[in-house]
Amino acid sequence: MKQELATALELEGEKNVSCIPLNIVMEAICTLPTSSHLKIMFWMAAETGCRLKALDNMRRERLIGNMLYWNDGKGKGHERRKELSQALLSELVRYRKDNKVYDSRLFGISAESFRRSFNGEGRALLGGDWQVKVIRPRDTLQVGYKYQLKGLRKNFATKKFRDYWEEFSDAGVALQFTARDMRHKAVDITAYHYIKEINQLGSEEPSGQTTLLAYTGGDDHERS
Repeated sequence: MKQELATALELEGEKNVSCIPLNIVMEAICTLPTSSHLKIMFWMAAETGCRLKALDNMRRERLIGNMLYWNDGKGKGHERRKELSQALLSELVRYRKDNKVYDSRLFGISAESFRRSFNGEGRALLGGDWQVKVIRPRDTLQVGYKYQLKGLRKNFATKKFRDYWEEFSDAGVALQFTARDMRHKAVDITAYHYIKEINQLGSEEPSGQTTLLAYTGGDDHERS
């Protein structure tokens, strides 16, 4: 199963939220119980890079073959699609059957219920760094988990950027394509909130002709 996940999580995977190393994500999917809300919704968020709330927008009738279409935001401009791995589809079929999910929604609970369940039961099951809390400086000092569910979306955007960078050897072009795929209104959203910490994914930056620092303003620059 880990080999299937390694392929699926070649994540095409917000502010002050860190990327989650891909091996940690794969281990989490393997550890969370089969046919559970925890496993299928975590896996879907990791493989699609969707906003967590967008899990509520995913519908059975919009899964055509292996291609899932969904609204990732508040308007038509946020429509996205993603071809799902066969491993994820198989788990989805098993989950819906075992949990008697027969209506249009893909999942039997809401995104908010999933978030609460993950922060309780899920983190306890995974243990380790999933339970570690850190201080995050914002307008005030806040305590939050080291690995947050938002980090799955950041993984997705960062991996997409890295793949485009390797393909075009230009960070500027890669940034434009990534912003388009994530349905961001401006490339600075992509640069400062998603791809600034590319090394956290667990591999080196591509040796492109134009460096990432030219678009993020350097290591110490933080967008407010």
